[in-house]
Amino acid sequence: VARTRFLNTANAWTFGSGPQRWQQQINGSQMPKVPTQFLFMAERDDSVARTAAANTMTFKIEFGNTARTSSTMTSNYASNRTSTMKVVFSGNVNLPAVSGGNSDINKFIYLVPFKAPYLYIPDARNANFLIDISNTTARRVARFPDAESGAAAQGTRVYANGNPTALTGILNKNHCMAICFGTKGVGNATPVHTATGRPIINKSFSLDLAAARPSSGAALIIGGSNTKWGIINLPLSLAGLGAKGCFLYVSVDLILSIPTSATGSASIALTVPNNPALIGLSIFSQYLVLDPPANAGGLVTTNGLTLKFGDA
Repeated sequence: VARTRFLNTANAWTFGSGPQRWQQQINGSQMPKVPTQFLFMAERDDSVARTAAANTMTFKIEFGNTARTSSTMTSNYASNRTSTMKVVFSGNVNLPAVSGGNSDINKFIYLVPFKAPYLYIPDARNANFLIDISNTTARRVARFPDAESGAAAQGTRVYANGNPTALTGILNKNHCMAICFGTKGVGNATPVHTATGRPIINKSFSLDLAAARPSSGAALIIGGSNTKWGIINLPLSLAGLGAKGCFLYVSVDLILSIPTSATGSASIALTVPNNPALIGLSIFSQYLVLDPPANAGGLVTTNGLTLKFGDA
């Protein structure tokens, strides 16, 4: 809806007011269909001519999936958090001054860069997305980011103006902001490492790669530690190899090479031995992808995974 037109209303929550607590549920149909890393979130002004001074706001922003739909969201914040939430940002954000109306639907100027990437994974059990923001800003600067209200809205909000620690708020069904979740890399994506299944003794699972450079090469790295590789502390920046912003997260104890597909995916299946001594132990993994255009080093890395062996 928000890609092709300005929406039918504006909403001062949450970049236009404070203090407050604000939850936004977004229907899963609007989210990526494959695992995707988000590096920032941003909102845009609506098309009405308004002005606002530059100001600094203070947020704690949490992301997670939720089983709540637009129609089953409640006024109770905790009951809407049906899966583990992750803090993606906590601190101050400098918002720019604006003058006049917005005429560009791609101009998302209210931007919050995350301290670390957020890995969004589609989840059939918690099929929708949830944003929970505690805004502790004392000074209000009126801003009106673009939003949709009514049948076309792809989400529902809950807000409590004046109280960033509120337990309940005002439920406003079928009301959703126009929000951009920023990614980067080849094809506007960052390669993502996930797993299908879990490492259960005497069973198989796979270690998967998505959103990588298509028809290239990749290496799966498996290690026994995510804090040390010999005398080297992890994570290890690869900036010295020309891969600024990329890190080695696991010790290099085993490397398995694999080509990426035409869609930038890859998968390696592994079978866990039938050895009860493995139960409770952990190993760690990540992918390294050959990507010459990405940087001087011609390589990029994924997130790391922790894999704990179990028996069920």
